[in-house]
Amino acid sequence: MAQVAEKGVTRLTPQQAHDMIEGEHPRVIDVRPASMFQAGHLAEAVDYPLPDIDAETAAEVIGDLDTPVVVYCQTGVHSNLAARELESLGYTHVYDMAGGITAWPYEVARN
Repeated sequence: MAQVAEKGVTRLTPQQAHDMIEGEHPRVIDVRPASMFQAGHLAEAVDYPLPDIDAETAAEVIGDLDTPVVVYCQTGVHSNLAARELESLGYTHVYDMAGGITAWPYEVARN
């Protein structure tokens, strides 16, 4: 079961994130640098590095404030920071994948 980690941020296991991605099709955000993204990422993900997150770019990358968004990084540390930043920008359905891509037991895409 998902755990609410911060105010509007819910922490998901990789399995929960996978199920959500398959069933609900949220916006999936990889907050790692582009080089890491290209080396392997979730197939549905877009590269949106943590330092680039602000209100203007979030509106372009994610869209409406009520858009469900799953964020992840390499191990889960930077995605937590990104999730809290998105929540502070007003996003209401933010999910942080615990353990990052390192914990992802499914296939990854490569560019």
